[in-house]
Amino acid sequence: MTPKMKAKALAAIGVAVFPVREKPERADGRIFEMKTPYTRSGHLEATTDARQIEQWWSRWPDALVGVNAGRSGLVTADIDMGDGHDGWNTLIENGLDDLPETAHYQTNRGGDHYVYAAPSDVRLSGTKGHVTPDGLKLEDVDRRGGSSYFIWWGNEIPATRDAFGEPPAWLLTPAAEPTESPYSGTVGEWLQRAPEGSPSWSMADVVNSIPRDSDFGHSELISFQASIVALAANGETGAVEALEILKREWLRGEYDTPVYRDDWDAGLAGAIRKFGDFPDKPIDILAQDQVSIATRVTTPGFIDIWTTLPAVTTAPALRDRLGRIMTLAYDSSLTALEAATLAWHSPAAKHANGIRSTQSDGEALDAVWKLALEVAGSPVLEEGAYLADVEPAAPVQAVPDLLPTRSIKLLTDAEAARVVNLSWWGDEFMDVMRKANRDVISEQIYRLNRWVILSLCFSHRAIIPMVDGADIILNFYGVVVGGSKVGKSRATKPVTEISKLFWEEVYNPDIGGDATKAGLTDALIALDGLPTYFHPDEADAILLAWKDIKGPFAGMSQFITDVYLGDVKATLRATKDNSGKHAQARLNAILSGIQHQITDAIDPKDWETGFINRFVWAFGERKQLTREQKRPNIKRKGADASAVDLAAWYQQWVARFNATLRTTLDVEPGEKFAWIDMTDEVADRHVETLETLERIAASGPYEDRLDPTFGRLQETILKCAALVAITNNRRCIQMDDYLLALEQAEEWASNIVTLVEATDESPMARRANRLVRLIEKNGGRMPLTEIHRNPEYAGRSRDVKQILDELTAQGRAELLDLRSQQGQQVVSLIRGGRQ
Repeated sequence: MTPKMKAKALAAIGVAVFPVREKPERADGRIFEMKTPYTRSGHLEATTDARQIEQWWSRWPDALVGVNAGRSGLVTADIDMGDGHDGWNTLIENGLDDLPETAHYQTNRGGDHYVYAAPSDVRLSGTKGHVTPDGLKLEDVDRRGGSSYFIWWGNEIPATRDAFGEPPAWLLTPAAEPTESPYSGTVGEWLQRAPEGSPSWSMADVVNSIPRDSDFGHSELISFQASIVALAANGETGAVEALEILKREWLRGEYDTPVYRDDWDAGLAGAIRKFGDFPDKPIDILAQDQVSIATRVTTPGFIDIWTTLPAVTTAPALRDRLGRIMTLAYDSSLTALEAATLAWHSPAAKHANGIRSTQSDGEALDAVWKLALEVAGSPVLEEGAYLADVEPAAPVQAVPDLLPTRSIKLLTDAEAARVVNLSWWGDEFMDVMRKANRDVISEQIYRLNRWVILSLCFSHRAIIPMVDGADIILNFYGVVVGGSKVGKSRATKPVTEISKLFWEEVYNPDIGGDATKAGLTDALIALDGLPTYFHPDEADAILLAWKDIKGPFAGMSQFITDVYLGDVKATLRATKDNSGKHAQARLNAILSGIQHQITDAIDPKDWETGFINRFVWAFGERKQLTREQKRPNIKRKGADASAVDLAAWYQQWVARFNATLRTTLDVEPGEKFAWIDMTDEVADRHVETLETLERIAASGPYEDRLDPTFGRLQETILKCAALVAITNNRRCIQMDDYLLALEQAEEWASNIVTLVEATDESPMARRANRLVRLIEKNGGRMPLTEIHRNPEYAGRSRDVKQILDELTAQGRAELLDLRSQQGQQVVSLIRGGRQ
């Protein structure tokens, strides 16, 4: 039986299925292991719809058949065997091996699945190493129930649901109720700290039990809120999405009133206050005062062990030293967080072979935390003896990540599932770029640039007309954020080469990136109504220069703001051919630069002025490459025919775009532009998008910045939808076009929130905090000469002095003159200084 036949047969008896990878594979620069769902939202998209199943298994014919247990009304005893597992022995030892008759089959590893009908009166969750109702833990016997899923390995499918018998009592442990864990912060702070991502199995179990077609009362609301909050506090992902679904159902229809909204707010605040405290996490190490902690360790000689290195500095020896530090901390009744803090700030952690030097900060914090938990159960009583001549392994330099982005969801689960099965030119473009760049590309940059390509080919011919005359032109402003080696320059080549090929000898849309306001005005007037591509580097310097009211770029920010809408005002230049001319612009402006330098150039108020908030943001990713990816990708004669011929693809796309101009965008007599319309369904869906963005803006402390920025983003969504429609040879935006645009907008909205948060303080405050973090990493004191040697501050002595003056004025640091003792000046942080 083929997987498709199996999926359809199961769906016919009410079993909700979804496709799962049969074997490990690589896609989009990520490695997917076997049994990873193909669908975007995983098992949450499981369905019994035959048409959807046909689409999925036609696309992935070898996909395994995954089953959403809760949605199918099933609970499964998953008995693991082989590779050290012996679930049947566990059942035999406990007298539980006489299983009731039901549908069952053998798994791919020799284990067994016994599939039963789930009782309607017991709320279940998936468990690993199932715990029975009387507290007995069954090793190698898992329960797949509630929101968890399992693979249907068998080829025999029951003809009816009658084949699913009644489960044994030991399989029916109810989902655990939340335990109290008080939280003292605000609701907004809690939501920001809640683990991001799609709902985990346990979280989705709660979501699936929310009534959709019937009302529920206050007590049920409080129970649901408490369960969601408690799960998130224990590390389960998806709380924000779960709360959004619960809130939507609570305020459904006639219940969307101030009274019920107040009830929701009060209930959520109470749940967070009662159950929302998060346990200590690795990141909390950075907030501790190691000096005060160290004074509480009473073991003689501890300070020497804490502040010195072992005789041998191999990685194992340094790890043992950290373990010994933690053991002595535990002996003095310190907590795991305090023990980890002392280890984190020790020379053994900072050594070239130590945890902090061989990993990124995030990975190192995780490693120290994990070691602290191990040492708590297995103290290091003596440091190991290591040979002095052992050659230490070369440290692996981890690639620093960008700021973690917020995950903003604009598509519903059903819409996200629909988008997975849609295809358009933008997907084709990304596939070709991935094949042409065997080293992992920065996908966000390419995703932004594909819209610029379409703008340079179509924005001169099509608009979205508005009743008030403020027609929406199809141009884009963007900022590419990322350091060196993220592929910014390479990603611009498709833009310049495709647009040049499209316009051939007519003109070159690429107008560079070093123009002053006067120079840019001249270029846009000369190219009246034609698409242009303006792409300056070093965005931080550009942004600062444009805000300088006395420099050569004075007024540029307002000019850029005006031409975003297509208006180039006339100028009076007697010596210029374009004097007095009023022109139309189709300007695409893409800035690029390094993250912290860009954020240092942005003031919080910039998000409210109408300038910065017109930009969308793409984060460049610098990733660790394999040796194969580092090899020069040389093109040789007689090369594999599968090699990507970019020139041929560019020619093909340009031919396709020209055909679209001649047909779909053929302008009617008397009209200058082709009008892009939209269906009523799309117009109504866009209202929902606006309301969602408004709610996101209002839910946190940045409403005054996010509201105008999201207002511009909603216009950009319509631009993207129009371009998708055009590539599909339509002059009316249909729902599929809109959903593809909304998928892109989720990424941009998430990046916008990240950048707004990153620019919450003034640029000086951010620079000061960054220097404080550097000094903290070096134990709270740092020679001034070492600060000047740091790559960020090298050659910037004036900036360093300004930052130190600010920290001194704030009472957060002091400059110690130790030249008589150590021959140098030292910057020392003042504990408890103002933030």
